Amino acid sequence: YIPELNDYRAEIGGSSFVIAQLERSYTDYYEVSFEAEWSFENFYLQGSYTWSDYTGNFDQDNATSNNDFNTFIGSSLLADGRGRMLWNMKDGTLHGERKHLLKVYGFWSLNWNATVGFYGLYQSGQPWETWDGSIYGYSSDTIRFAEDAGKNRSEGHFQLDLNYTQNWYLGSSDRYAIQFRADIFNLFNTNSITDTVTTSGSSYGAVVDFVPPRIFRFSVKVDF
Repeated sequence: YIPELNDYRAEIGGSSFVIAQLERSYTDYYEVSFEAEWSFENFYLQGSYTWSDYTGNFDQDNATSNNDFNTFIGSSLLADGRGRMLWNMKDGTLHGERKHLLKVYGFWSLNWNATVGFYGLYQSGQPWETWDGSIYGYSSDTIRFAEDAGKNRSEGHFQLDLNYTQNWYLGSSDRYAIQFRADIFNLFNTNSITDTVTTSGSSYGAVVDFVPPRIFRFSVKVDF
């Protein structure tokens, strides 16, 4: 007895969705990381560096037209006609790869119940490729690659954040206190591009989004 498609549908409540495993689909991820920390009296420093290589022939879950939506249940466009098959220039560097990632964190404890801290970050830009459905005979460009996956890469991003925290203790114990905190995010106001138009047409290459600009944030907290 060979179950019919309707039998399978009945088992899962009548759904017409099909879960498929595409032959020869793959992703490979490799990384080399280094971490170090150092402390001396009132100073602390921690840093890490990661080199990574993220390749494959399908990117994330492919259940939406955009990347990194984490939509793991949905209608996938992958293998949905010409230009969307695994052999249509899908093999290459995947969007989530950041070839180089450097993080540095540190703080100083000051003698007047305060700390000054910083967080620095550098990462490589996002890989991307041109989408063009016309070369496959379609008007829709969505995930129809016109060049190898991840052939291009956006600019890298550097960011430095600063923090100053001041504590005032009330009474003889540390139970009651007032804390003032000042943060500066993206001190140098770097405007790295995070997304561009990859589809063919007059807007191809146009900037869609930037890293958020310099931000100041002040807060007061009362402990009791």
